[in-house]
Amino acid sequence: MGTRGATASWLFLLNHTDRAHRVPAAGVELLTGALVDTAVEVPAGGVAVVREAPAAR
Repeated sequence: MGTRGATASWLFLLNHTDRAHRVPAAGVELLTGALVDTAVEVPAGGVAVVREAPAAR
């Protein structure tokens, strides 16, 4: 699920499975502060919130 504001967008990821999943994303993972270049790994039963990088115009 993603949310887009006037100047930013956020990607909220909830993993309800028993395996980690990689999800395409670019920006900053807000719970850890890690930079995300191509994908974020969401651990089993975990969550991630990515403030997405602005799209090139």
